[in-house]
Amino acid sequence: MYEENQVKNLPKARRGRRENKEEKMEGLVKKITRIWLDDSGMELVQVGILIAIAIGLGIIFKTEISTFVNDVFSGLTASSFK
Repeated sequence: MYEENQVKNLPKARRGRRENKEEKMEGLVKKITRIWLDDSGMELVQVGILIAIAIGLGIIFKTEISTFVNDVFSGLTASSFK
């Protein structure tokens, strides 16, 4: 039939089905690779995770945190600043 160089020079309509499938797979692989390596938006996800962890710890240790803060402020108001 055609040599490999000749196939690439043919219009898309005249290329074989196999050639079109190979090009589509190459394009798909390139798109998947580009998406996989794209890091945009990762900072937002990391910040969201850190906020969720902070809120979770605040809810879990709510009484201990409030007791600590009350003790600190009690100590500050009871001390005399000269």
